[in-house]
Amino acid sequence: MSRGYRVGVPQVVAQVTARAEDQATLGLDLLAILPPEEMMGLLREALAEAGWREEGAALRREISGVDARLEGDEITLTARREAQITGRGASKQQAEIAAEAQLEGKQARLAEGLSAQLERAARALGVELEAAIQGVYGRALRRRAAQMGEISSVVEREVNGEIELTIKVTV
Repeated sequence: MSRGYRVGVPQVVAQVTARAEDQATLGLDLLAILPPEEMMGLLREALAEAGWREEGAALRREISGVDARLEGDEITLTARREAQITGRGASKQQAEIAAEAQLEGKQARLAEGLSAQLERAARALGVELEAAIQGVYGRALRRRAAQMGEISSVVEREVNGEIELTIKVTV
């Protein structure tokens, strides 16, 4: 008589994390209506009003799934993705080798959409910055006019989609 035996080999699981990251940097160049520090201070105030939060010396916000960070006169956009990869094997070493073998391909697939994501975020940021900078210029012009004398009137109107600001100053 013969018997069949089944021998099970325990499987060991190992996990690694695949990460992909891409960045873009946008320089800010504001008109020098006031000294540069004051202009950047006004911009920081306007961005804080728009929902940016302070983190040390920087301002930060998430835009379209991308991290935007204002430091000095530059905004850095950073897109990140990550995924867990599981490898299986008869030993821990085999499981780790199996997981590592998948790592490079997974990182490449994660990185594929990052530049398009950065582009979308940069467009959305451009619209937000344009509105904030228009407000900054208005505030800066009012401050500059007040330095020249007493403001007697301020007229603000929209002309062809742009803001026209007329400030009369009595010297």
